[in-house]
Amino acid sequence: FLMMDRDGKTNKDLADVRVRQAIAYSIDRAALLKAVQQGYGTVTAQPFGKPSGAYDAKLEKFYTVDNAKAKKLLADAGHPNGLTIDLPSWPDPTMRAVLSDQLAKSDITLNWVSVPFADYRPQLKAAKWAMGIFQLGLAQQTPWVTINFLATPNGSWNVFKSTDPLIAASLDSINKNSSDKNVTEQAKKINKFLVEEAWFIPFYQLPQLYLTNKRVKTANSVANAIPYLYNFAPTGK
Repeated sequence: FLMMDRDGKTNKDLADVRVRQAIAYSIDRAALLKAVQQGYGTVTAQPFGKPSGAYDAKLEKFYTVDNAKAKKLLADAGHPNGLTIDLPSWPDPTMRAVLSDQLAKSDITLNWVSVPFADYRPQLKAAKWAMGIFQLGLAQQTPWVTINFLATPNGSWNVFKSTDPLIAASLDSINKNSSDKNVTEQAKKINKFLVEEAWFIPFYQLPQLYLTNKRVKTANSVANAIPYLYNFAPTGK
């Protein structure tokens, strides 16, 4: 989930971190991966992939499926009887059905609003929706690319231009010291913040897909969807 409206501009409920966290505690990522991708992929609760250097294995345990905790968070946020959230209808009916069933166990109703497929991404980017689903493909990206996509005020997927003192401090640090070491260190702080504050609620990461044969060897590439051409080489077989 892209939990885009963290200030409650279009949905005041999502301005409360407890509501966003309640959604995160309601998702069974393994079941979702099995139903939607036949188990092909890796479940994750964090937006930064392992190649970024900002990945933290401990964050994978931050949200375990806990409907009782989700309901308590909602009650503490003023929703003892649950709540309904409107979001654009993701085209995969299996994804919609599984998510609806999972969140319903925490008394969260997802109201999928029909949107023409051609308008889906443009409407998300135009901040027409408080939350939605989209495949960002950041699993193989560098830390700075992911930061720039998700956390900077004008980030590609920070469509409501959300800010926070922690993120601002990390960006200031990077501006003063852009070494790889410091960028990675600040990315770790931002990754932890994004997970704990539920700015983004990832489900899983899909692996790189490409075709080759026994006469060609190659390797996955950081910051690219498929291996670069120079990573392909003959095996000699």
